[in-house]
Amino acid sequence: MMRWSANIGTLFSDLPVPDRFAAASRAGFEFVEMWCPFPDEAAMAAALRNSGAKLAGFLYEPGGTHLPGEMAAGHRGILNGTVTLDECLGLFRRSVAFAAKTSATQVAVLVGNVSQDRPSALGFAADALRRACDITEPAGLTIVVEPLNSFDTPPYALHDAEEAAEFVRSLRRRGARLLLDVYHVAREGGDPLAVIPRVRDVIGHVQVADCPGRGAPGTGQMDIRGVLGALEDCGYDGFVGIEYLPGARTTEESLAWLPQRLRAAPVQTGIFQCRST
Repeated sequence: MMRWSANIGTLFSDLPVPDRFAAASRAGFEFVEMWCPFPDEAAMAAALRNSGAKLAGFLYEPGGTHLPGEMAAGHRGILNGTVTLDECLGLFRRSVAFAAKTSATQVAVLVGNVSQDRPSALGFAADALRRACDITEPAGLTIVVEPLNSFDTPPYALHDAEEAAEFVRSLRRRGARLLLDVYHVAREGGDPLAVIPRVRDVIGHVQVADCPGRGAPGTGQMDIRGVLGALEDCGYDGFVGIEYLPGARTTEESLAWLPQRLRAAPVQTGIFQCRST
């Protein structure tokens, strides 16, 4: 069954990162996901243990608590040949060590930006990810590759979800999957309900936010209930990460679309009612 996961990269962002785990737990979530824990992974693991929440996955990036600032400056991953292969694989080894402390099962990767030679950048990323799977697969850690839309992130190497799915298939590794963020699909001009069946074989993680605006479900035009139903019809039984921007409201106010009693329960598409708040 699908399970909700609260992404503390965007939710509870008025709090220091270590305090967001407990905030998500108090809000009723059993599972959380996070942006990069580096270089403070020991402190992050301790905060997670103290919170009572469980970590579904995290983002493979070297930026640590400074990542939001780096992302605002346009940073989108290191698997594009801008750093050495050894540096890339070293961070995957650290990812395995962090996952062992937290029981996380997924590490999300951004392949990076490109300027001119996109084929070379993607070739480097593919080689790095195949080698990374030699490190992550024995540890039970799945790599999920995320495409990002071209409007919010023009230089990024993978914009289209179906192209990203083909990239993942080309790796031919059981430990490499697709991170399908339906906001990015819709922002790129695609229909998530049509895309989901076409990439179903490689979906490893899902994230949701409404579109336009990347706000909470019910604030835009996306059929979130339809998305969940399409995932269920395709047999997806992984996490659905809640990764939206609460805007001017508090995170708890923005979560009115998902009653607290349902946040730790399996996703129930039959009774789920998304309403604007």
